[in-house]
Amino acid sequence: MVNVSCQLQGFITLIKDFNKELPLFRVVTENCLKVANFVNSTSEVRHAFEKYKMQELEYAGLLQVPSPKCDTSKNFAPVYAMLEDILSCARILQMVVLDDCYKAICVEDPIAKEVGGMIQTNQRDGSGVEAERPLIGRCLPLWEELRTKVKDWCAKFSIAEGPIEKVVEKRFRKNYHPAWSAAFILDPQYLMRDTSGKYLPPFKYLTHEQEKDVDKLITRLVSREEAHVALMELMKWRTEGMDPLYAQAVQVKQRDPVTGKMENGKPAEQ
Repeated sequence: MVNVSCQLQGFITLIKDFNKELPLFRVVTENCLKVANFVNSTSEVRHAFEKYKMQELEYAGLLQVPSPKCDTSKNFAPVYAMLEDILSCARILQMVVLDDCYKAICVEDPIAKEVGGMIQTNQRDGSGVEAERPLIGRCLPLWEELRTKVKDWCAKFSIAEGPIEKVVEKRFRKNYHPAWSAAFILDPQYLMRDTSGKYLPPFKYLTHEQEKDVDKLITRLVSREEAHVALMELMKWRTEGMDPLYAQAVQVKQRDPVTGKMENGKPAEQ
C-alpha cells in the first residue's frame, strides 16, 4: 500500500504550465490585475467595494494583488490567490458596477471567470489529493478525470483543445511512473463487470506501452525462474478477474458524513 504525495505537486505544476504555455492564461492574469489595481487604488470604487464586501461577507479588505517584485513565472501562488479572490468577490464587484460611484470600468469577463474556475478545479483536485492521500492505483484515474474536465471546458467555451491537451500530456509524462499502471490493474476497486457477469481488470484503459509496464513491473517483483508463472497469473487475472461476490464486497461505497462524498467502505473493526 503506497501513498503518492507527488500528485499534489503534479497538479500545482500543471497550473504553472498552463500559465507559462497558454496565452489565454496570461491575458486573463493581466485583465484581473487591471481590475484589482483599479478597485484598490481608486478611492470611491475602493470604498464602495469595502462597503459591499462587509455587507456580503461580513469582513472588509482589498483584493489580493501579487507584489511587483514577485516572479509569477516561478511562483504562481500569488496570482492564483488573486484569481480566487476575484472569483469569490464576483457578486460584490457586480454590485460595485451598479453603484452610482462606479463610472468607467467593466468587471464582467466570462473568460476570466472560467479560466479562474479551471484553475480552482485543479487546485481543488490538488487539495483533495493532499487530504485523501490516495493509493497509487488512483493516479491514472485522477489524470483521466482531469483530461475529461479540460475537454468539457474547451467544448463549453469553444476553445481549441490541442494546445491545452499538449500541456496536460507533457506534465503527465513527467509525473508518470510504471507502478501507476500496475497498481491500477491489480487494485480490485477498479474491476469492471462485463456482459457475462465477470469482474475484470480495466486493461482497455491502458495504452500499449502501459500494458508493457505492467508486465515488466510484475516480472521484476519475482525471481527470474518465477517470472513465467507470474505472467501466467497475470493473464488469469486478466481473463477471469475476481469472484463477483468478493468484487462487489470490495467495491462497496459509503457516504462520508463530513465531506458527503461516496468513498470505499471500511471493514468493521474486530
